[in-house]
Amino acid sequence: MYHARSLIGNNNTKSTQLSLMFKITNMKKIFHLFVIAAFSFVQSATGQGSPEEVLDSKPTFKHALGMHAGAVTGLGFSYRYAPKKWGIQVTGIPIFNAGNIFASTAASVQYKFKSHDKVDLFTYVGVHNIYERSEYYYGYYEPFDGYDAVYTNNTLTAGFGAGLNIHLLEVIQLSVQAGYGLYDLSGSISTNLTGEIGVYYRF
Repeated sequence: MYHARSLIGNNNTKSTQLSLMFKITNMKKIFHLFVIAAFSFVQSATGQGSPEEVLDSKPTFKHALGMHAGAVTGLGFSYRYAPKKWGIQVTGIPIFNAGNIFASTAASVQYKFKSHDKVDLFTYVGVHNIYERSEYYYGYYEPFDGYDAVYTNNTLTAGFGAGLNIHLLEVIQLSVQAGYGLYDLSGSISTNLTGEIGVYYRF
């Protein structure tokens, strides 16, 4: 460093070369620090042992209750049970308004293959059924020349994908999922991408 300073001012070409070498040296140091930091993060994320050892070393939360919204994994109140890597989720809600009904029921199976203190990575497969019933009344003069019309619909959706369980707090978990779904299996089948999100309290 001092040798480089003594050369500055003697020759412009040498000064430029030394400045370039200085920048390259600093870039190498920054790169090495980045590699070390990334390696440390990977080590902390993957742990020193197997995934089973990482799962065993964490506090055990087998149950979770929360709210969930997803095309494949359902809408409404949700319960999860995951004693180890395999887990199940059931989600549903009934909504009644006079003669109108909306009901969502869903079930899914999850497999956790990466676990960390702050986030878990998992895959899932699920099925979701939506039942709708609506009553309409048509006519100018009630009730003489009017008539009741009832609309009902059952929509069955299935799909699969991957998700992240983000541990906001030790017992509060945000679940974000994305995948591929088959819509309206009992009618006109269509396919599309799916998205799911939920917030859970673990115990």
